[in-house]
Amino acid sequence: MKIDRDTLVKAFMADSEENLSTMEDALTLLETYPEDEETIRVIFRGAHTLKGNASLLEFMELSELAHAVEDVLDRMRKQVLHATPELISLILRAVDLMRQMVPTVTDKQRQVPSELVRLMADLARRCSSSAGAGPTPAPAPDGAGAIAKGHGGR
Repeated sequence: MKIDRDTLVKAFMADSEENLSTMEDALTLLETYPEDEETIRVIFRGAHTLKGNASLLEFMELSELAHAVEDVLDRMRKQVLHATPELISLILRAVDLMRQMVPTVTDKQRQVPSELVRLMADLARRCSSSAGAGPTPAPAPDGAGAIAKGHGGR
């Protein structure tokens, strides 16, 4: 059975926009209700789905960013991190960047956004910080060096 990549890419783009919109709406709700566990789960599911779909299409930069968001959200689900305005803003920045990256999935010569490495480092820093403390310096996440050099798993 032959897989029609064009059909998969079209489905990916539509599904990604839906997931990103859902994540954005849920993050806005989380600003008002920062302890709402179901809202955190909704955002996590969106990131998880986006990560898997991007990985399936070998869009590794997007998959890695979604994974970094997923890691932060997992720590929020476990109540290691709390939904502070700063953390919500950071995740919203990631959603915005993922939204910019999705249409480039078919671009063979796609350029990695310069913001990606910085955002990945910020997410990793937040993920490694404890619940009550501010962000602590952390090494760049695995793959960030490859992304910065333009390899990004392609």
